[in-house]
Amino acid sequence: MAIKPSPRLALLLLLFHALVAIVVYMTVMPLAVRLAMLVPILLSLFYYLARDALLLFPGSWCEISFENHPHPNLLPPGEGTIASSPASGITSDLAALPPSRMASGLIRGLRRGLGRVSVVTRDGSGFSGEIADGTVASPYFAVLRVEREGHRLPVFRAIFPDALGTGAFRELCVRLRFAQ
Repeated sequence: MAIKPSPRLALLLLLFHALVAIVVYMTVMPLAVRLAMLVPILLSLFYYLARDALLLFPGSWCEISFENHPHPNLLPPGEGTIASSPASGITSDLAALPPSRMASGLIRGLRRGLGRVSVVTRDGSGFSGEIADGTVASPYFAVLRVEREGHRLPVFRAIFPDALGTGAFRELCVRLRFAQ
């Protein structure tokens, strides 16, 4: 899924940073301190506008792709893969699982098996990782939290519907709900 610049995210960043600037200005502090506090607010606004909304930095996310590798708990006993062709369908293969494996294995498999994601940045580099807890998918926006391989801290990105195509945002939300 290719990500493009998001005017909605840019507008929200402007509104929230303006609100914070107004709150800082309304405090009872010397004027020099209030003006000094506005500098980091403006720097934050420019940084997140350039990185997330306008995608100008080399590390800005430009493409997301999901890797669908079923978790072993989803597989019927003695089989290596689940057929995903429309003729056989995953539902018919999952129906063959015993109820005990269905209850425990299916939930763990949906959480871990479908949660791989690869991200390509603007400079052509990229990384892959697992979709972590804390990922949110709603009709208005999605917050993607990815635990990168070899890194301790996860990365977060907010993705709005105007940053993806019409069907791509819906597909993203569906995939994120199944990955959780």
